[in-house]
Amino acid sequence: MRAFLLIVCLGCSLMASDAALAQGSATEQVVNALFKKPERVQWFRHYHGRIDGFNEVAVALGDDGKRCKGFLTYLRSKEALQLEGTLKNDWLDLREINREGAVSGRLRGTLRGQRLVMEWTNVGESVAGLVELAEVPEEVRLPSYCGSQMWVRCFRGRTGGKAVRMIVQRIEEGQLRGTAYLESKGKTYRLFGEVNEVDQYRLVVQSADHQVAAEIEGVFGGASQQRAIYKGADGVEQYLLLDLESNHVMGCVEYADYLSSYDVTYPKTSDTSFNRWMEAEVDHWLQSCRDYTQTVREIHPKPKPPLRASVRAYAWSDIDYYSPRLISGFLTYHNTWTLEPEGRAFNYDLQSGREISREDVFHPDFEVDIFVLEYLHRHQLEYQWYQDQAYRKWLAGRDFPHFTIRQEGLCFGTAFNVVYGRHELTIPYAELKPHLKQRSPIAHLVP
Repeated sequence: MRAFLLIVCLGCSLMASDAALAQGSATEQVVNALFKKPERVQWFRHYHGRIDGFNEVAVALGDDGKRCKGFLTYLRSKEALQLEGTLKNDWLDLREINREGAVSGRLRGTLRGQRLVMEWTNVGESVAGLVELAEVPEEVRLPSYCGSQMWVRCFRGRTGGKAVRMIVQRIEEGQLRGTAYLESKGKTYRLFGEVNEVDQYRLVVQSADHQVAAEIEGVFGGASQQRAIYKGADGVEQYLLLDLESNHVMGCVEYADYLSSYDVTYPKTSDTSFNRWMEAEVDHWLQSCRDYTQTVREIHPKPKPPLRASVRAYAWSDIDYYSPRLISGFLTYHNTWTLEPEGRAFNYDLQSGREISREDVFHPDFEVDIFVLEYLHRHQLEYQWYQDQAYRKWLAGRDFPHFTIRQEGLCFGTAFNVVYGRHELTIPYAELKPHLKQRSPIAHLVP
């Protein structure tokens, strides 16, 4: 009961006006009240950061030399959870206590200087998250934008006399994703990599059957022209001079509380119509998350520890092609209440301000689904995955309902699978040309 009252008190203090009582002082008093002898508390500190790079939290901690106590507060939902444990040397071991006074999770990690890095786990250790916090002089009460460190940048360059076009997305925790069109290969490849705190990056250029085609290393800077090192599959290194064509922020939404969490990242451009269309798509998915969470809350108004963080969802985007005329990519939606992830491709005409459909691209009598399967059958021996019998068996039962626009052709994809991912098959425009409308939004890409 005492834990419940303290949590309610903290929640009230979060909403109190500065005129009534200084917020930092109020929180410190609430934390001190957790100790049997508050006068023996040796230090009190505020921390701020995110869980898994998305869900923003504030942590208030006090220590009396024997016990460490405080609260973790989700800044979006304002839900607070009591913390209690020990700090030995630089190792922090905290139990998380819910409103009913039951242990609902655990946080363990290191406190070194002003940096606090912990792993959060639920009681069954079936769900975990990386908690990265920094000490701050005052309590953080208002949430900030989760996409402030995320962006999409488009580069164009040359190496070995051949063009290279890259779309790079910086997502959570310094991870990089994207695509690279290599003129020397006549293909678009996936990019995977990471960037550190001083903007040094490394990208792996990967084919559709997960073979490494090249590696790119460099430093992201403020200059519009940048130099990188391109190392091909043969190990030969060449300079890659890149021109920054465009730079955009990523859209990001996050929310977390005791029961649920969800986050989504999506592309934003300088085109207002596309941004509105994309935000409507994302809002529809977010509402489905809220609706399901509300259903669970109605069934479990006081969720017990096994239900802690049991309702989870996340979504992300991959951009395949971007130009002043078109943008294409794929949105993947994943949650804990459906068997398979869901997704949808998007191809958007930035000039007309509308989505591009199959009917806009193909002749009415063209049986595209049959054509794709026949093309796969003719070329399957060319791919490394053909040697994997289990993968081959899985793929044999798939269809290709999605397509995205690429520089060299149309990329057809399966639905996302939790084991195999999403299989992609790019068919060159030369093969598709007899079946494409002459006056379509992609006519300028067809040779």
